[in-house]
Amino acid sequence: MNSVKSARQRMLRYPAALSKCSTQLKLGIYFISFQAAAYGKCISTSENLKKSDCQKEFEALRECVKNAM
Repeated sequence: MNSVKSARQRMLRYPAALSKCSTQLKLGIYFISFQAAAYGKCISTSENLKKSDCQKEFEALRECVKNAM
């Protein structure tokens, strides 16, 4: 049952983690990532989307969310 509780807690953290990857703001010398916007733009501009078309953007978003968790 602990694994279910742990998975549920991880799922509840995804919105906050994803929001950290969706805006670009300058805070001092640091920039908050904007990988979600780049991935969304890649997907929305592709007419005939194939599996690997936005792979680079997806991997950047995935890494950002993983680091934010």
